[in-house]
Amino acid sequence: MEKEYFVLYSPEDMNKAYSLMECEFPRDEIFAALSGDDDIKKQIALIKLDGVKSVDEAKMLTSVLTGQHGPVREICSFRINEFLKDENEREYFCGADLREIFLNALNDIIPTVARNILEVIKFLPEQEIVQEALLDRILTLDDYVEDETLLSNHEIIKKTFKLYWYLETLAEFAKEVEYREKFAKVIEKSYNHEDYTIREKVSKILSKVNDFAEYKDMLKNDTNPYVSTILK
Repeated sequence: MEKEYFVLYSPEDMNKAYSLMECEFPRDEIFAALSGDDDIKKQIALIKLDGVKSVDEAKMLTSVLTGQHGPVREICSFRINEFLKDENEREYFCGADLREIFLNALNDIIPTVARNILEVIKFLPEQEIVQEALLDRILTLDDYVEDETLLSNHEIIKKTFKLYWYLETLAEFAKEVEYREKFAKVIEKSYNHEDYTIREKVSKILSKVNDFAEYKDMLKNDTNPYVSTILK
């Protein structure tokens, strides 16, 4: 469960942040702050972190990507995006627990968090496992049979929201997974989705691969121009 995104900071909080920015943060203090409860100090620690040097540090950093107030998640996602773009730091972002957090972050209600992570999830080690986990999440979500008498509108929308960001992320992997059976199932189940934004994402994915001519032709003739123009 994520904490609230909107956080009202008092003048005292702002003065505290300014004072902390003026301070030197030893490396051990930075990671101590990340595991603490002080959101202001946590954000400053994230800003001052100059990289990760071990798997344990990568885990501590990634641990604040979810389950935090919005401003913390945003800064954390920005720093992770920055670090994963550095080839020298990618090797530390490994392991099942970390992968799970990254996949969960794709569903963050804050678009910048999801965007920051989907841009660099392709740089995580053990890529085949990452890609399989993403395909499995999409198929599990899409195979779920909703009972609309039990679900609220918010929950139904949430399912589409998750699918949207998973497909947007899949577009980053399209060339690497296009010949997998699970990839074909994802396309088959999503290309005619009632929500045009989902069909748009499928069009984006198919624009990057060679096969699936039948689905491409259907989407080229979609009634929504945002969907059809991608493949023309």
